[in-house]
Amino acid sequence: MDDLRRQLLLQLYADVVAAPPADAHAGAIDRAVALGLTARSHPKLCEIPSRAAVRVVHSLQIGPAGLQLWSLEFPDDERPGGSRRLAVGAARLLAGQERLLLLIGTADGLGDDDGEAGALIDGDSCGRMTVAGFPVDGSLEAEQNLASLAAAGDLIHALSPQLRGAAVPPGYVLLGLNLSGGALARTYSKRGQGLSPVL
Repeated sequence: MDDLRRQLLLQLYADVVAAPPADAHAGAIDRAVALGLTARSHPKLCEIPSRAAVRVVHSLQIGPAGLQLWSLEFPDDERPGGSRRLAVGAARLLAGQERLLLLIGTADGLGDDDGEAGALIDGDSCGRMTVAGFPVDGSLEAEQNLASLAAAGDLIHALSPQLRGAAVPPGYVLLGLNLSGGALARTYSKRGQGLSPVL
């Protein structure tokens, strides 16, 4: 796994969680732009997991190199585990595409209905799930989706032990990166920045 790009996405996710809800993407965009990356914030999505996965991955595939962000809510009748179905579906669509990574996490950084904040998938996630014995054809139940993401090393733990109120449905944020690991390393090098000062 490409640690440099994954660590950048995790920091950008922390920026989103820390920002005021009305301007949630601003901090992540500022950090990306400071690194010389193109950054684009999309209108909010309200779609079922499979459709959201296709829309977001397609945007990453045809869009410019850099960062793209979305806020997301699932329809009211969506059954629990929607974020995991989105992550596994996106892993299948991203298979073999080494420049693309996608993070889906709760907008507040708290645990979802399974206790985890989200998942960070890349072009090798599908292969790691398959090697671990999990199919990625959309046939898994919620617990198996969680287990497949855990086996791939792609789960994101909650950023806070605080619990969300039972009556408060979680919102989500998606951060997509289209960038090679080498290009990001060169970006840090040109700015005289190591990993630690930025992240």
